Amino acid sequence: MGRVSRHLLDRFAVRLSAAGLRLPGVREALAETGPRPEAGAAAGEGEALFAGLPAAWRSAAAGGVRPVPVGDAAIGRARELLGPDAGVRRELALLRLARTLAALHGRPSASADDSDAAARLIGVAVPQDAPGRPESGPEPPGPAPGPTGLPGTVPERRAAGGDGRPRPRDGDRGLLDTGPAEGIGTAPGAAPSPADGSPYPEDEPAAARDTVPLSGPRRRSTGPVSTRGTVIGTRRATDLRDIAHARTVREAAVHQRARGTERFTVSPVDLHSNVRAAAPERVLVLLLDHTCRGGTGDGNWPEVLAPFLQWAYTSRAAVQVIEVGAADAADELRAGSFTARGVLDPRVPGALYRRAGRATPLAHGVELAAHTLRRLLRRQGTGPAEAWLVVVTDGRGNVPLRVSHTGRLAGPVAAAGVEDAVEAAARIGAMDRTRLHVAVVDPGREPYGDLPYVLADRLGAIVVDGRHAPGAEAAGE
Repeated sequence: MGRVSRHLLDRFAVRLSAAGLRLPGVREALAETGPRPEAGAAAGEGEALFAGLPAAWRSAAAGGVRPVPVGDAAIGRARELLGPDAGVRRELALLRLARTLAALHGRPSASADDSDAAARLIGVAVPQDAPGRPESGPEPPGPAPGPTGLPGTVPERRAAGGDGRPRPRDGDRGLLDTGPAEGIGTAPGAAPSPADGSPYPEDEPAAARDTVPLSGPRRRSTGPVSTRGTVIGTRRATDLRDIAHARTVREAAVHQRARGTERFTVSPVDLHSNVRAAAPERVLVLLLDHTCRGGTGDGNWPEVLAPFLQWAYTSRAAVQVIEVGAADAADELRAGSFTARGVLDPRVPGALYRRAGRATPLAHGVELAAHTLRRLLRRQGTGPAEAWLVVVTDGRGNVPLRVSHTGRLAGPVAAAGVEDAVEAAARIGAMDRTRLHVAVVDPGREPYGDLPYVLADRLGAIVVDGRHAPGAEAAGE
């Protein structure tokens, strides 16, 4: 369900779990009725499929289902069943199903009992004894009491109950007895199968939503802030702010002969302004130390970083990649960096597979990360609402910060590179943590296996074990 937007899911009137869904035994039913001619084979299959439906349903379907009105009692009952947090579309979907059930049974209008029947059909918990309403007929015997609804669904939030979850009753049962839900896809860090009780798994807070509507953050249209950001195009100008000079001159040059003027003339209709990308609301900063690949292997970084990359994708976060110790670096004594509008930029996955070089200017990489975060978080009005800094390193910096600044190496290095990296990390640790989160991925290299934890301590970061599957974390002290 994380692959479909919630405002689209609320439009489905009938929602059943597809895990283990099986149609009635068509072959067995056909075998009991005996062989049929080829011309009537399709009709025989249809009769066998609908043989288990009530007679009123079959007769109504054959003669056409006429629409019936929905009573106020049905509307009130639908709101009571779905709770105050349910949207209008979800209530309308349930009422559409209740109206269809009423028409199939030949009733003149949909009542509260039809809303209860519609809720039971899709797996919404229904109280056994509704207060203030006459009790309906006895429910047919079902399986042993247990959690209501279909397997593989998430409980619906309601006002009833201290924890906001519905209380299962003995009389509640789902339409189909399906098997356990199974995960789809091979993406690491997939969310576990939600609990039983409701056909609305999108209500689960931990549901993985790797594809949300592809709409960027709201763009400012007035004020000086609108002149910031990367230029992504041009449009006809409505004022004199942020004029696209090259496009304006080209547009004016086209009409010079028709205007018949001696001097080059720019008319108001020639003016075009820049279209700029909106300021990102979330930012992911990756600090990659390529010289620590010996402990993790070339193919382990995508799996370890998958939760962070998935967060950046689903939240449409901008990505800042800082690389240290790459074999093809322009200057092996300095860290390199680039900015991408998102994780779909081909440079981002390319940075995860670079070969390791000889030098490790870790201190310069941490300093670049500190400057990047400080510049982003200081923007008034357009700064990100949330930022993640993920550092993948073994902590073995062998290039002092002074060498990275001057480009000249003189004398032995000793532990100066490590000390400078830890000192630069302390500046990030002193930043405001209201919007900033930091994680250090430990590749588990020996000796000096405690260096990533020392760096995480100064950064105020959590430590992710890079030798195992994603999710194994320990809080940095």
